Amino acid sequence: MIPEVPPRLAVELVPKTRSQINLRSELPDREWKRLRGIVCEAAGNRCEICGDAGRRAPDCNAVWEYDDERLIQRLVRLEALCPACHAAKHIGPEIAQGRREQTVCHLAAVNGWTPQHTELYLERQFDQWSVRSTKQWTFDLAALARYGPPLPPSTRRKRCTECRELHPPDKLTAVAAKRLLCAGCRAQAPTDPATGDAPNV
Repeated sequence: MIPEVPPRLAVELVPKTRSQINLRSELPDREWKRLRGIVCEAAGNRCEICGDAGRRAPDCNAVWEYDDERLIQRLVRLEALCPACHAAKHIGPEIAQGRREQTVCHLAAVNGWTPQHTELYLERQFDQWSVRSTKQWTFDLAALARYGPPLPPSTRRKRCTECRELHPPDKLTAVAAKRLLCAGCRAQAPTDPATGDAPNV
């Protein structure tokens, strides 16, 4: 039987229908760096779960709650995590990359669980994930307001990957492999680099 007390280190599996979209991908890079700085500084640059200081600044993890009736994925808060706790939070990719044993061991150690308790807990979390992965979710990011106003959009000019000309950021389109194309270069492409379709001209 799994202890009823909420675990110190909880596994948070993002539904498959949201796995390619996360908070970091929804925000400009400079805004994500601002938020991470606030969260890590508030935590004293230590993991908020196990207390590990590590050799570098902690990761910044988004904590979500799910409204299973209204299908809302709601941001609760941001937290500073060491790489080991962060890996356990999102154990799916760790399993896929052959790191299940070490990640499960860390999860059990932090929570003070037996191997049996840990496996039962993981089974329950993956069952819940399977159900949620059949549904389409919407974001609720209202909790970001507690971290202060966002940075204004950057006005720094950036270089088109093809023609190497500098352009305002709103005149460039991000495409695969971190390429930035201006409207002219995108129109000249035989197919749209972002979609594989003919470009709109």
